[in-house]
Amino acid sequence: NTYYYYKCGNAKRHGKAHCDLKAIRKEPLERFVVETAIKVIFSDEIIERLIDLIMEAQQQENTRLPVLKDQLRDTEKRLANLLEAIEQGILTPTTKQRLDELEARKEA
Repeated sequence: NTYYYYKCGNAKRHGKAHCDLKAIRKEPLERFVVETAIKVIFSDEIIERLIDLIMEAQQQENTRLPVLKDQLRDTEKRLANLLEAIEQGILTPTTKQRLDELEARKEA
């Protein structure tokens, strides 16, 4: 079996004379780190803070939404105008192309 260890960077670079800490086996250290992180992350204090941040974010007005609604209204108005022109007999390849563009924009 192969065993992996963590050891001090100073000891690795400059030798044991610069660091007297012992090497630590990888698996138990990593398990300890993960378990500790889970305990910290899922603590009641952290969860409460996350809930507060989420609630705060939900209450903030989405500044992009009004802009998108205005763009949708404008696109729908342009589509209505274009359809009215088509009903009056104005149909060209450019009209069809513009109709397709506006419908794609509305869908987006």
